[in-house]
Amino acid sequence: MGVNISRRTCSDDWPVSLSLSLRSGLILLLVAMLTNRIWIYSRIVLRPHISSDTALDWIVEVGILGLITVVMGVAVHFITGVSITKILGLQKSDSKDLLKWGYVALAATSFNLALEIPSGFGPQYESELWFIFIRMIRSVLLIPFYEELIYRFLIYGIIRPRFGRWPAAILSTIIFVFIHQSVQRALVAYSLTIVFLFLTHFAFGLLAAYLYETRRSLLPCIVIHAVANLTYHSAPLIGYLIGGTIAKTEPPVLP
Repeated sequence: MGVNISRRTCSDDWPVSLSLSLRSGLILLLVAMLTNRIWIYSRIVLRPHISSDTALDWIVEVGILGLITVVMGVAVHFITGVSITKILGLQKSDSKDLLKWGYVALAATSFNLALEIPSGFGPQYESELWFIFIRMIRSVLLIPFYEELIYRFLIYGIIRPRFGRWPAAILSTIIFVFIHQSVQRALVAYSLTIVFLFLTHFAFGLLAAYLYETRRSLLPCIVIHAVANLTYHSAPLIGYLIGGTIAKTEPPVLP
């Protein structure tokens, strides 16, 4: 007498709403690459140098990043049929849990404050301070949502139901690490900081993958991403408030 034994797959313990078909994944990857190109080209065209004449360029860049973030979110909704609120997990979000992991991210990335606060000491160009402030807004409010959609929902969501949690966590983290320009610059320069940058970015990617796996929600990943970016990008402004002054002249405009 034969006995039917059900075969367990990698998708058995992963929500269907967070799984991506190969077709949907490839379409969204194409959208992600196109939006990323728009972002990069806008930075090249709109911000050739940093001076008081280019403050508007930074504001426009924030607008462009906001636009492509909306485009990415709309594309995810229409291609997958899953609402952004469900992907974020707004209905089941635990504020205490978010605060806890936000604090963990703050504690883990507090070294950024020690390393970067001194860069705000001394005379600072007014345009440079505007640049830091606008970059902080961009990096805290927009980039975490945009990047977590790509690295966790998209890449993790393609790999997870097919190969399991560990391959999804490792591969999505590796892609997350090497796509960052700071790591790329360290690789090109053969800098010793590459080890430090790799370890910190890799640890963050694994933490985000863990939260996404266990919470089934993108919101905790966005929270720790925003806090990590905040500690880095706010440090020069904190340094300026502690011991900085406004420079009497502006930097020369580059041709």
